[in-house]
Amino acid sequence: MKNKWFFIILFLCIAAFIFPADKPWGNLKKIYFYDSVEDYPGVLENLGAINRDGLEKGEVATLSKNLIEFGDHYFAQKKFDIAEAFYRKVLDLSPDHWYLYNKLEEIDREKGNFFFNFNVSRSYMSILVPSVKYN
Repeated sequence: MKNKWFFIILFLCIAAFIFPADKPWGNLKKIYFYDSVEDYPGVLENLGAINRDGLEKGEVATLSKNLIEFGDHYFAQKKFDIAEAFYRKVLDLSPDHWYLYNKLEEIDREKGNFFFNFNVSRSYMSILVPSVKYN
């Protein structure tokens, strides 16, 4: 009986990789799987494959929410490089999440950088101060 359940679970795992769901949801499922087995290069590889092509605004919000939860999960585990990758991906998908810039600054402080990260500050300021065109 135990072998039967093992083979059923093995078949479902293999089927999930052979017939992935539509992107980016298939990549999100793979991130959940690789996170469960602690394969962090696999997590980052599937994170890099996520893009917003063909997604509606509500779907982007749902995807961003899931990626932020992963970023917070890795931030709590003090895996700052992986958390930063998740936060940056969310900002690439939708720069409306302004509070993630604060998280990126916290990550820099945790890494030992006590000065401002000018790249993060510049990106944040570009959202706060819209570009003004003068004639």
